[in-house]
Amino acid sequence: MDIKESQSLLAHKIHQYVASSTTPEAHTLETWTSTINTGDDVEQRYWIIYVHGGAWWRPMITASSFALTVKHLMASPRSSHIAGFASLNYRLSAPPPLPQFAQFAEPENPARNVKHPAHLNDVIAGLRYLQQEHSFKENYILVGHSCGATLAFQIPNGVDVEPPSAVIGVEGIYDLGKLRDDHVNVPMYQYFIESAFGKDEQEWKDASPVSQRNEKGFSWQRSKVVALAQSDEDELVNNAQRDAMWEVMKMNESADRKDILIWLTGKHDEIWREKNPEPQLKIAIEEVLSRL
Repeated sequence: MDIKESQSLLAHKIHQYVASSTTPEAHTLETWTSTINTGDDVEQRYWIIYVHGGAWWRPMITASSFALTVKHLMASPRSSHIAGFASLNYRLSAPPPLPQFAQFAEPENPARNVKHPAHLNDVIAGLRYLQQEHSFKENYILVGHSCGATLAFQIPNGVDVEPPSAVIGVEGIYDLGKLRDDHVNVPMYQYFIESAFGKDEQEWKDASPVSQRNEKGFSWQRSKVVALAQSDEDELVNNAQRDAMWEVMKMNESADRKDILIWLTGKHDEIWREKNPEPQLKIAIEEVLSRL
C-alpha cells in the first residue's frame, strides 16, 4: 500500500477530552482509525498514542504534527498490528521572555500560561478519555517527542490510567538541570524551563524523570518495552539526556520489561517531519512493535 492509498483509508476525528474545560482549544486530541481494519482481532493490536514536543510552550507544534507519521505507518507492513492512532494537545507555558518569541506571548490566555503539573495532568486526562472511549486497556504504545517524552515518563501509577504496553522516548528531556547546564551559554534553556517549572531548581529535580519520586512508582516501569530513541544529529537535545535516563532504567531493570536503545538520524524536529524516505518517528515505532 502506498502513502496516498493509506491516507484514503483513515478516518480522522478531533475530540474534546475535558468536557467542562475553560480552555477547550487546548484540551483536544486527534484520532485516526482505519476504515477497513476492523476485524475481531482488535484486542491483539495496539493504539499508538503520541505526545508532541515544543519545550512546553511552542504553539506551532500541535497534535497534528503526528499526521505524517500516521500516514507512513498505515502503509507499513506493521499496520496490521495497529488498532488506531491518537495525538494529544495540552495546555502550554508562556514563551521564554526573549525578543524573538514576543509574538507568541498571550498573557491573558489561560491555555498558554500554565506550569507543571498542568501539562502532565492534561496528558493523563487525555489517556483516561481514550481508554474509556476505546477500551484498549494496556494495549497501547505511548510515544513522546522532546518534552513529550518527559511527560510520557512522568506519569505516575495510581491515577486511574492503565500503563502502556510500551513507552518510547524520542529525543527526550529527562534531566532538566543537566539540560540547562549543558547549554549554559544559551539563555533560552534556562528561560523555557523556568516558564514551565518555575525558578526553584529543586522543583526541576522533582519533575525530572531521572530523579522524580513517587511511592507507587511510575507507569513506564510496568511496560513490556521501554525504548529511548535518539539521533546524534540532534542540535537541541544532546545524547547526555538519553544516557542519563538509560542509567536510571538499568538501575531499575525488570525481568518483565525489555529496555532498548534506538538510533535515529536527523535534527531535532526532522524526526517527525518528512525524512527521505520516511519519518524517523515511524522507524522507532516499528522497532518497538516488533518487540511486543
